[in-house]
Order: sequence, then C-alpha cells, then structure tokens
Amino acid sequence: MTRSLRLGLALVAVSGCFDTLDTADKVHDLRLLAFRAEPPEQLVTAAGPVTVTALVADPSGGGRAVSCHWSTCAQLDSSTSRCETDSPGFAELGQFDVSAGDDGAEPALTYSPDPALLTQIGQLDPYRGLGGLRQIVQLEIAAGEERVVGLKRVVFRLPMGGAPVALNHNPVVGELQFNDAGWAPDASVAFVARPPRVRGTAAVATKNQVAVLQDKSLLETYQVTTFDGQTRELEETWRYNLFATHGGFSPATAGGNNLLDPDAGVEAQWQGTAGDDGGTTTVWVVVRDGRGGETWAIRHAEAPPTLVSGF
Repeated sequence: MTRSLRLGLALVAVSGCFDTLDTADKVHDLRLLAFRAEPPEQLVTAAGPVTVTALVADPSGGGRAVSCHWSTCAQLDSSTSRCETDSPGFAELGQFDVSAGDDGAEPALTYSPDPALLTQIGQLDPYRGLGGLRQIVQLEIAAGEERVVGLKRVVFRLPMGGAPVALNHNPVVGELQFNDAGWAPDASVAFVARPPRVRGTAAVATKNQVAVLQDKSLLETYQVTTFDGQTRELEETWRYNLFATHGGFSPATAGGNNLLDPDAGVEAQWQGTAGDDGGTTTVWVVVRDGRGGETWAIRHAEAPPTLVSGF
C-alpha cells in the first residue's frame, strides 16, 4: 500500500511538471534560431560572394558581448558532427562580437567560395554533388559559460547540361495576423492568460492565435535529378518555426507538407509557461523552404504572468 501510494504521488508530480518542460520555442537563454544565406544557391561555375546571416537570441544576457566564431570545412567530424580544426578542408572565416538586444542580433559574414574547397566537398560527397555541393558554414557563439554551435549549408549546383536550371531564392514570411487581425512590425499585441479552471466546470477557451497568410504564388518549382539520370519537378512546401521569450507555441512548427489537410493554414496558439512573470515578449517567425532557403520576421507582444499549476 505504501509503495503504491508513493508511486502514485510520483506520477502526479511528474504530470504537474508537463507545463514547464523546456522546448525549442521557449527562448530564455543563448540561442541560434536560424541562418540565411544570400544567395542561398549558385552555380558552382559562377560562384560569387555569399553573405550568411545568423539570428541570435540572448534574452537573459542584458546586452552582454556575444562572440561569433565562423568557420567552414569539407566534411563534419564523425564523432562531434562539427567542423573541427582537423576536419578535412577546415578554414577560419572570421571572428567578431555582437550584442543581442530585445530582438536578438543578426551577425553577418560575407565570404568568397574557395574552388579548391568546393572540389574537395564534391570528392567527399557520396553522391558526387548530385543534389548540389553543400558547403558547411559553422558559427559558434559564446557568452559567459554558454556555448552554442550552429551549421548552415550553402548550396552550389553543378551544371548538368540541358536547359538552364532556375536557382533557389529565399522564402518570405507572409502577412502575420494575431487573432484574425493584422500584426504589423511596429505593433505590439496582448497575449491573454488562460483563466484557472474551477473544479467541476468546463475549461474556458483562450484564443492567442498567430497566423501567417502565405502567398502560395511564391512557392517555387524546381527540378531534381534522380539516380537513373531522369529529372523530376517538385514544388516547395514552406515550414515555419515560432519562438518567444515568454511562453511558447502549439504547435511550435507549422506548415510543411500536411497530407491530412493540404489546404490547412499556417496557425499556432501562444501558451503561457507556468510560473512565468510575463512582460514584454519578442516573437520570431522563421520560414524554411526545405532546400536551403530561410528567413524570418520579428514581432512584439505583452505576455501576462502565468500561475504555477497546482494539484
């Protein structure tokens, strides 16, 4: 009996913690949220300078200096999945500091592709560049005791003969709405706390809906080469990730290929985190096209304090 009671209490305690689990969309420490390469794709025979921009968040840093260390390599280390100093083709690209404000920081690095490195990438690629040569650009950020490493793969297409291939462009975040009304970049909306549920009564629904009005005419069609030398034409499906400095989103990832409802809109609900004091909130909406293109939009809100869930 005693053992059963203890087990039951343990299960209740665990279930009571579900609201406070740390997830990617709850941005409370040093984070790398996204990368954008411009251009995201080039022909390897006409490769020019590339500018890679990162989206860095450091909401608890108080504007401290965040060091940015950029590097590249031809192949990731098999044990760390990083560009290490002894990785094939390793090269330093640059190092500098930034300071992340309320909206984060967007450190950018421009580099010129090295033909010798691209050749080495092709030699190490088991598919020999069939889907393009993907150069790894690595960014390690550090502040205090925190360290974060992120990777961006910049695509260089090999000429395959035949008609010219349309190169990829970065996607764009469409018009953002909050609760069916426009949400402009310079406007702040008010999130609403879910009212506490009284025993014996139905839960009261609270709407904190963020939606993206996606312009489907911007979805690009592109060709891929199959292993038998044939080509297939595909259309992009954009996937969105949402992040916030207070609370989080359900779902935190929206869009993409929804087989159950292909016409479903891009929507997510903001939810408070138990025990959060609330306050001025930054929301980042990142869009990825699934083939190397990505970008983001930033919005602002006021979040209410959220009660600690009890038993």
